[in-house]
Amino acid sequence: PDINITVAGICEYDSGCTLKYYRTGSGIMVGENNLDLNRCTNVMALNNKLVFIGEKEREDGGQISSLFEIDPNNRVVINKVFLGDGYYFTNYIYHFGGLYIVDSDHAKIAQHGKSRYLIAVDMDNGDVVWKNKYEYTLLSNHNHLRLINKDGLIVIPLSEQFQAINLFSGKLDWMYEFDEFEDIKYIDQESLNGDNLFFITLDDEFVGFNLTNREIIFLSDEISFDYKLSVSFLNQNYMLAHTYDGRVAL
Repeated sequence: PDINITVAGICEYDSGCTLKYYRTGSGIMVGENNLDLNRCTNVMALNNKLVFIGEKEREDGGQISSLFEIDPNNRVVINKVFLGDGYYFTNYIYHFGGLYIVDSDHAKIAQHGKSRYLIAVDMDNGDVVWKNKYEYTLLSNHNHLRLINKDGLIVIPLSEQFQAINLFSGKLDWMYEFDEFEDIKYIDQESLNGDNLFFITLDDEFVGFNLTNREIIFLSDEISFDYKLSVSFLNQNYMLAHTYDGRVAL
């Protein structure tokens, strides 16, 4: 049956944002939203809802950022939660254990530099549950890595360390500092297999890390190519990558 919905939208200066909803199979438009926003970013389908960051410019400068959740079947804005003032540049939105985790870089007005923020949002109650700030180093500033969800913990790959925080409180549970390699190039949820987490280092080494014992269980030699690898997919068995000279490696 034609029950899947495709959403398309556009934001125009001084005209707000319009989202239009179409039946995927037939292409028939079934509804639309007109939102008083300047931008909609990071639009994605999570938890059978349409989720995105809505940005609104302030008259005195700066912007307000909020997390929106829309039911695509009836086009109703279920909830929106204020995230903060200033300029948020959201990298990704996750849905872990009933919470939305917004992973953003944030620059405040009249301040130099930026920080990384993780914000846990309970959309059912319309609340920000916790908000953590992580300062960037020169190294990690250029290599934004995905979060890993495991047994009520969020594993955060930071510069030269892992930090594992409690999903529901945001408090630090454990930390592991890297001594065996320089830093991580690629890691995501697909890299997790049971208690073992696999990733690629900046030097193109393949690493296995046990989360229970918090120890390195495997560290390969550098994967040798004429150019550095750009990784697209990794799990415990396979890696898909390419190089700048057009080579594809599996």
